[in-house]
Amino acid sequence: MNVNPNPWIIESRIEYCKDRAKQNGFRLERGDGNNTINVVAQKEPYGKDVVIARCYEWMFVEMFLMGYEQGILEANIVATLARNRKAKPKEPEHIDSETCWCKPELDYTDPDTGVSVYVHRRLK
Repeated sequence: MNVNPNPWIIESRIEYCKDRAKQNGFRLERGDGNNTINVVAQKEPYGKDVVIARCYEWMFVEMFLMGYEQGILEANIVATLARNRKAKPKEPEHIDSETCWCKPELDYTDPDTGVSVYVHRRLK
């Protein structure tokens, strides 16, 4: 079965890949032989004019860019979750008396010594 791809579809995929690459700070250029397409970084953290991928098909260029964008999204989600994570408030130290900040309940008073035992409350 011989399938001839529509050249308009191929051209639109190439333009789409070029636009996506530019949006992500990459440049696409012809590779050295074997019909390769180089994905070249234009910004940090990779540096300027650094080849970070060599692809043999436009489909692989598109997949690379999709994977890159997915990685950026996931990194942003993780950073946002870490930033928004609420730290548990530290509980102040308890004082061994009824004047403690947690307003403890009297549990037991020894009738012989008069020493009281209080049950302290915890922060929720």
